Amino acid sequence: MRLCEPVLLWICIFLLGVPLNSTAAIIACNANDAMANGFYANACVGDDNIKPKDEQAFVIDNFQDDGDAFSFIGKFNDGEGFESSDSDIGGFTLSVSKLSDPNTGDYFFSYALLAPEDWLGKFVDWTLLVKQANNSVIAYLFSGITLGIDGGFNSRWTNPREKIVNDYSHVSGFIRLAEDRGISTLASTVPEPSLTLLFSIGLLGLGARSQIKRKHLFGM
Repeated sequence: MRLCEPVLLWICIFLLGVPLNSTAAIIACNANDAMANGFYANACVGDDNIKPKDEQAFVIDNFQDDGDAFSFIGKFNDGEGFESSDSDIGGFTLSVSKLSDPNTGDYFFSYALLAPEDWLGKFVDWTLLVKQANNSVIAYLFSGITLGIDGGFNSRWTNPREKIVNDYSHVSGFIRLAEDRGISTLASTVPEPSLTLLFSIGLLGLGARSQIKRKHLFGM
């Protein structure tokens, strides 16, 4: 192109080379590849350059929005069990297992998050972060989920031998309270207390008016 000749040639080469020298790349993900309490994830995000020490910051950067920051509650290492030594909130237990016959279901892995007693029944925003090979991760966000939690996930990726596998290195969990933002999974089915009260008062008023009218007509 004449645009790159001759003075702009090196500038064009530099600009074209920036994406090639990038240290991170977005990994495509599917929110339906993870489930919690019967719900698909609300959102997912992936990146191929997230080290374990940066996982919490990655979740906060992508999912915090206007809410509070997410707290780390522990992780499950494949073949090594649960680790919670550096968790922000203690008492949670995250466990992951491979399904006995994964070919019969939608997910290759199942998981469970057991919560301490004082957290049971609370509504939280739950993030399940699955680490694949090297520094590749995919994080799944579930908004307004009730503790405890159980679900499933897939972790499909192409390994260094160019083979598509369904495996993981570790799974990390992050939560934050959802009540502070007025979010719950029951929000669409439970009437507002104020509306319920007004409706009840209205029915009582109609009943009283009908009773007075009957007394006036029949001399009761």
